[in-house]
This record gives sequence, structure tokens and C-alpha cells, in this order.
Amino acid sequence: SVDSRCAVGRPSPGKGPIDDRVRERGLEPITDFRLPKHRRFLANRSDARALAKMLQSDPADILHAHLDNAHGIARRARRLASLGPHRPLVVRSLYDSEAPRPTGWFRRLFGDATDGFFVFGDLPARGLMDGFGVPSDRVVKLQGAVDAGRFRPRARPLEGGGGGPRR
Repeated sequence: SVDSRCAVGRPSPGKGPIDDRVRERGLEPITDFRLPKHRRFLANRSDARALAKMLQSDPADILHAHLDNAHGIARRARRLASLGPHRPLVVRSLYDSEAPRPTGWFRRLFGDATDGFFVFGDLPARGLMDGFGVPSDRVVKLQGAVDAGRFRPRARPLEGGGGGPRR
């Protein structure tokens, strides 16, 4: 059995856009954080402090981030928390078809303070290893969960007859 928790961002008080989806999966969303999609200095600092405090009172084994900003908050919270030997892993899922360009921001984000990555293809895996120097044992390639056959557009006849797929 795995004890999972899910923090969801809150741009303003009230119900969040994915609260019901989280509950459908048997979890109660943690709504104590803003977790903005993009970097916001004050909100991020507040979230990192609140997450560090939460980790001190209720430790976690893994902090899994899905977006760049949440990833930065998780790394900072782990650094701020006085956790002794119980230091959670910070892992990141990358959903793009390739790794981001190795800018200074991403070099810091993907550096030694990130313990592992989940990717969905060879190209992002290679980009992490070549562009950022991430060891191959820290990159896990997963199979996508989308049935591409369901989303294949139907071929339409060419105008004026001719029957083949339109390009």
C-alpha cells in the first residue's frame, strides 16, 4: 500500500479546477498552497516554507512535481526543512517530446537536487543526459497511456474524386 497525497494549486480561495478529479482517485486534495504555474517570488517563497513545515510534521518519501515551478518549490522546501536523515526524493515528470534547452534556470532545476525524472520517450531522456549531464540511472522512460489509434483522423476523399487520404 502506498500513502499518497496530492497538493493542488489555489490561485484564489474556493474550489480548485481539479479537486473533484483528485477525490475521484480516492485522495483529499491538499489546498494549502498557491502553486502558481509560473514563477512568482512571494507565492513561491510562501509555498516552499509551508511545504517545508508540512514535511517536518508529516514526512514524505517522495516529492513528485509535474510543472517547472512546482519542481522549484519542492527543491526549495526540501532544502529549508530540517529533516535529518529523512530527506524525501524530488522527482519530476517531463511530458514534452524533448527536454528543455539547458538554460541557467533549468540547469539549477535539474541539477543534483533532483533525484530522478520520468519521461515519455528517447528524445527527452537523451536531452536530459546530454544537455544536463543527468546520469542515465536517474531517468526512467515510461510508456505513454494514450491510445494513439483512437485519435487517428479519418481519411477524407480528395475533392473532385480520387479517394485517398487528404494531406
